Amino acid sequence: RRTQQIYMGDPDQSIYAFRGATNAFSFLDDLAYYSLTTSFRFGRHIAALAERILDAAGTHLPIRVLPRQIDRVVTAHEQCPDPSVILTRSQQQVLDTALGEHTRGRKVAIIGNLEAARLQQLGTLAADVYALREGQQPPRLAKFSSFQTLKWYAEKKNAAQLRIAVSLVERYGDRVPDLLETLRSEVVPQDQADVIVSTAHAFKGRQGARVGIAGDFRPFATAHSS
Repeated sequence: RRTQQIYMGDPDQSIYAFRGATNAFSFLDDLAYYSLTTSFRFGRHIAALAERILDAAGTHLPIRVLPRQIDRVVTAHEQCPDPSVILTRSQQQVLDTALGEHTRGRKVAIIGNLEAARLQQLGTLAADVYALREGQQPPRLAKFSSFQTLKWYAEKKNAAQLRIAVSLVERYGDRVPDLLETLRSEVVPQDQADVIVSTAHAFKGRQGARVGIAGDFRPFATAHSS
């Protein structure tokens, strides 16, 4: 009974709210709150940018960093043409970015749910989606009367794999299975890669020397400067 109890967490990372998860901190009364604000992962420039983002979100949180960390923030691709890590918001963007980097001749590693077996499954699914769009009726998609019905269902039910397959077919057509198979066969382990592609969520807790932010974060960015 005399042992101090400490609750740790981040109410802004309630990523499973769609499954019914709630912020447990809202049920804890009469407690002193302390913020962990010191980071050893980056320097003062990234810290300043993070503070601006937090301020824009309505949360002021001063971030302290260790003085020996040296960092730099750039806003043009030309200033960091070959990042060692590229972070995305979605798995769809992981695929787009990985395909793009592979086309550039770079060795690509992928962190997250799109390992080789998943890429193969996605290629098979995309082939069926393409067939449905062309007026055929693949057995796996027999319950969908048309490509538009399938697309509506994927968006309405937030069916991730279907959404990715639909998006790929809309852009690459019947080339999707071959593109994914090429990527699957060419993906390398992280220690052999020129670039690691990952969602920001899957990359949490890791570090990179030159980190690029993918274009699907753009809706959260602003052109305003201070």
